[in-house]
Amino acid sequence: MLVVIVSYYVLFAVMGASRRTLTIEIVVASGFLLFAVLGFKRNVWLVAAALVGHGVFDFVRGLFIDNPGVPHWWPGFCLAFDVLVGVLLAARLIGHPDLRASTRRIDTPVRRTEESSFLGSEGHNSHDPNIQGNWPNGKKAPKYEGP
Repeated sequence: MLVVIVSYYVLFAVMGASRRTLTIEIVVASGFLLFAVLGFKRNVWLVAAALVGHGVFDFVRGLFIDNPGVPHWWPGFCLAFDVLVGVLLAARLIGHPDLRASTRRIDTPVRRTEESSFLGSEGHNSHDPNIQGNWPNGKKAPKYEGP
């Protein structure tokens, strides 16, 4: 979502500004894009912080960047939207600690817990016997041999 949000200013620069403004908007957007990627790869808190930061930056960006393609109402709207979404994401991260860090490698098995809603009463995924991993009691799941 952050990537889409910051791309609008680049679009506004294409619509109504000079190459210099377009270059500045691309540099600023690249900074927020970096936060989005790092947040996805390392820690989602970076995304929440970048959303709030982008909202605040939107409110004062007119002092630093002259972009005539930006509608006059856009900075206020973007401030409200970005801060609201950033705060909602932060609240979600506080409420769900397992969402905070995205440092798990793709090839690392997911650790299953008893709270997992997709687990059956036996403590394993009863819908797909091909899924391997640890059971909530810490033992290895038996290898599926097929039908």
